Amino acid sequence: MAVATFRFYEELNDFLAPERRKVEFSYACARRATVKNAIEAPGVTCGGRSRGPIEDGDATPQQVEGTPPWP
Repeated sequence: MAVATFRFYEELNDFLAPERRKVEFSYACARRATVKNAIEAPGVTCGGRSRGPIEDGDATPQQVEGTPPWP
């Protein structure tokens, strides 16, 4: 398993459980999960493309910040 640390902003928090809104949290992802898969696993809808896998094997969690699209 790979571990990623997430922080979502603005209306993306609407997709999360209340205890995960507006705070940083860690989430265990499937090994070699794409960034898109990792973002969608806790419940956030992602319309974008994957930018590669969440790397496994590093003791440091990968950090992912999610912001809504700019107008």
